[in-house]
Parts: sequence; structure tokens; C-alpha cells
Amino acid sequence: MNTAQSKALAWTATALAGAALAGYVVWFGLNYRQVGQYVTAPEMSGVLHDVPAIVQQAEDIVSYDRVRRSLIDMSWTGKAPVKVVQVEAPKPPERSAIPVAKLVKIRAVRVDGENPSLSLVLLAYLPDARFEPPPRASGTSGPASDTVAKLVGERLDPPNAHVRVFAVRPDAVEFAFDDESRAHETIAINELSLKGHSIATGGPGERPRSAPAIRIPIGASSSAPPLKTQEIRPNEYRLGVEDVEYIGQNYAQVLAEEVRYERHRDPNTGRYDGIEVTEVAASSIASQHGLQPGDVVKKINGHPVTSVPEAVNFVKNNQSLYDVWEVEIWNKGQTKTIVYHPPKK
Repeated sequence: MNTAQSKALAWTATALAGAALAGYVVWFGLNYRQVGQYVTAPEMSGVLHDVPAIVQQAEDIVSYDRVRRSLIDMSWTGKAPVKVVQVEAPKPPERSAIPVAKLVKIRAVRVDGENPSLSLVLLAYLPDARFEPPPRASGTSGPASDTVAKLVGERLDPPNAHVRVFAVRPDAVEFAFDDESRAHETIAINELSLKGHSIATGGPGERPRSAPAIRIPIGASSSAPPLKTQEIRPNEYRLGVEDVEYIGQNYAQVLAEEVRYERHRDPNTGRYDGIEVTEVAASSIASQHGLQPGDVVKKINGHPVTSVPEAVNFVKNNQSLYDVWEVEIWNKGQTKTIVYHPPKK
């Protein structure tokens, strides 16, 4: 398109716009009186009433009952909703609030001054504890023992497992509870009758009183049993009558004064796998029975032991079953078995 044509098109558009504006001005002038006329309310109402009413189609209305039944009662699925039954969570078993002094009595304690976690208490259950001792093995006689040994941190036996040994001291044993709002309870040693009991401590200069005996079976009597333990072969001993009696009456003293020990962990798994002897007093009865520093006691008569209380309980509960005791020991990568025969020829 050239310049002349562009100019002609622009003038034509301008002329048409001007003509339209002029026409509107003329119309407004002619109808001015009518445009500015005031419309009364009756006139306006009449005009509005002349508009035909919109007829509402009845079929377009859905009743609320249908909506409720379809969408609410049927949970949008068209199926009857499943009734949800509220089930109360089972209540935890009630824990006994009986004072610990009515559950157990203290027979002996061993206090390890260097490592308090290795301190232990020998306690007996009272009737309120409702403790049921494990039955004796078939063929044995005598009542089952209600006396157990517990290390610091270990719990009482069911139904009192919510109680644990918190601390063992020369003058008292402190117990804690799973219910942290319950205050710790202490059984003082001086409140008990110590006749036939013992207090064994690891502190210097403290000697235990008479200890309850753990009887080591001595088998059939003979005319002249040895008084002192004899080594009849390497790692094999014949127990002497006097030594058996001494160990039975003073085992707590032996543990407290003649040996030092701790629980041993497997270096590969980190689990407790025995009892490591860290120190043995020279010329002590422990050394005379083949015990050496570095020994790790693994098993007694084939039964694995990982703590002194476990070993003591095994001997006590099975003393009528065995005449010969075999102790499996590991030391510096080598395993050996020490055998103890009863004091008879």
C-alpha cells in the first residue's frame, strides 16, 4: 500500500467516526427531555412485573434426604458404612507397691570398691514376693532354693521385675523402680539379724563376717579323705575336706579378698562370655586350686556362665547332681579344663 492509499484510508475512517459522533449529538438533542424525565416507582414496578417469571423445573431439585442417604449414610461408596468399635487399650499389669523390705531380706553383700557395678547382693525372697523357685531336677531331694544373687542393675524375679538393685553398700542395699515417681527404697544391713549372714566388702581392711555356706558335694565318705586339696595331675585336683569346709563357709571372703574379677566380653561380638580373673592373691586358697590371673571362666560342667552370681547360683542349684566339677577356662587363646574330684581316695 502506497502513501496516497494510506492517507485516503485514514481520512475515510476519520470521516465515518465524525459522522457517527454528529448523529449521536443530534439524537441526544432531540430526546433530551425524555432522557432527563423522572420515572416514578409505580411505573418502574409495572415494567418489572411485565417481565415473565422463570419457571423452576421440579426435576432439577434433589431432596436433602436423598443427598444424606447417598453421600453421608453410605460414605460415598454406595455401601453401608462399617461401624467402628472403640477397643480400649489393655491396661498394663499393676505393679506391686509392697515395700521392698517385705519382698526380700539380705543374706550377704559383696561391695566392689573399684567397680561398683560388680557389687552384688545375696537375697532371699519373702512370702509377699510370691516368688516360685525353679523345681529341683528329678531324682534330687530337698526344697528348691529361694535365695538368689543379684548384681547392681539386675532386677528381681517375676512378679517383681519392676524392682532393680540400684546400689550395694557395706551398710545398705538401695533399690529403684520402673515407676520413676516412686522414691528409692533402702534396706539397711544394721536393721537385720546378721546371724548366719555375711557382709563382704572389697575395701581395704574390711573382713566379712561368717558367710552362708554353699555346699560343694564331697561324694561318698572314705576312711581317710585328704584334709588339703591335692593336685593329682596337671589341671586335676582332689579336694580336701578342710578346704571344702573353708570355701563353703567363707566363699564371700574368698571372692572379696583373694581374687579380683570382672565380666569378660567377646572381642568380636562385644557380648559377655565369661568371668575374667584379673588378680589372685599369692598363696591364697584360690591360687592353690589352679586359678591364675588372666583366666576367663567360660563354663562349669558344660553350663556357660557370664557373671559370678550366675556361677554361684548354678553351683548351689546343682550341688546334689555332681560329684566331679569341670571348669572350662580360656587364657591367651588357649582353652583348658580344670577338674575337681570329691575328697575321697
